[in-house]
Amino acid sequence: MVFEQERHQQEVVKNVARFVRDLLPSGEKLVSGPERWRVIDTFCRANDIDSGTAQGLNSLLVKAPWANKRTDIEYILNFGLWLKENVPRNFYGRRDMVYLVDANTPLSSIIENMELNYHYWTSIFGDKLFTTGDEATWRGQILKSDLTLKDYYFSLKGQSGSGTFSVDIAIGHDPRHVNQSTRGEIWRVGMDIEKSPSGERVLRIIRTGSGHKSHGDEARVAELKNVRDTFLDTYKTSPQRLLLFLTLQIAHDLGFNTVKGLSTQGAMEISTLVNSKKPIDYTASLLDVGLTYREGNWHDIQDFQNRFYEIFAANWHDTPTARYDVRGHTALVRAFNTLHDEHGNTLKFKLADKPDDLERAWTAFAKIHETILERERQKRQRSDMNINGK
Repeated sequence: MVFEQERHQQEVVKNVARFVRDLLPSGEKLVSGPERWRVIDTFCRANDIDSGTAQGLNSLLVKAPWANKRTDIEYILNFGLWLKENVPRNFYGRRDMVYLVDANTPLSSIIENMELNYHYWTSIFGDKLFTTGDEATWRGQILKSDLTLKDYYFSLKGQSGSGTFSVDIAIGHDPRHVNQSTRGEIWRVGMDIEKSPSGERVLRIIRTGSGHKSHGDEARVAELKNVRDTFLDTYKTSPQRLLLFLTLQIAHDLGFNTVKGLSTQGAMEISTLVNSKKPIDYTASLLDVGLTYREGNWHDIQDFQNRFYEIFAANWHDTPTARYDVRGHTALVRAFNTLHDEHGNTLKFKLADKPDDLERAWTAFAKIHETILERERQKRQRSDMNINGK
């Protein structure tokens, strides 16, 4: 069976190459934008691939202008066939596909990671994660749960403007309590995965941002401020910070040993942050929850499984008696574990099976961490006294 599948795939690849060869002049090494679209559009029509998907395939190449060779056209057409075979026809975001990468990343790597993301996230959150309907405003499955604070919710959904097959988690406020909606999002964090050159799967934080839009309406500005202030008064920690910590919890519980986060530079260069009127400082937010600064488009955490508790304890903003970060985080873990769809179906995957035990473990680790810091301070003081005594 495996041999038959491989042989079939080889035939598909040969047929795609033949199709491209027939449509493009044989001597043409680089493919222009109009020629690229002509080939994609003709191929998709001939193979009953949705017109929106055709536009998305072209859009993916527009975002990777270095992928302009005949072989790149073949890669993108094979990806179109893969989408037809594996993904719902009207998948969400199909007209503007995206996977964030550094410049000159091979198109084959981009496509491999997009396929990996689709299979990985649907295996955890269900095959409806990226579906949509014929109505443009209806998107795929949205999982939600209520926070203990009245009218506030936690949500998870597939796809964002930073990743076609990515996952968004969010905190929002919606007095209407509409299931299949994320109206009233206060803050969201997006994540996806990549396969490193060594074959390791790496979790990436690809966006963080506010969902609140006032459009200059003063009454709306006051309303949104009240929504945010109420959250802060209750949890003593910003929704952005809690969502980033929860993303690290997800990465830990899914077994990732490396976490990457898009830097401010990366967000301005390879994402859409450059179009924002008030760009968010991605770097400051990520370093605040424990990522290590790196030059370039990405910050990261290495050896994450071994350093998980250390990172949490070292980056709390709490006093020893307050523990606001960990209390808010524990509340969000419980919200994640009660996520459900519009029919009440919950996830099999759960975070930190016993959040109370986890909180006690973090508290104990924090005390150890504080003790170590205190010993270091005393050691420095004694050293300074000895130097001054001389």
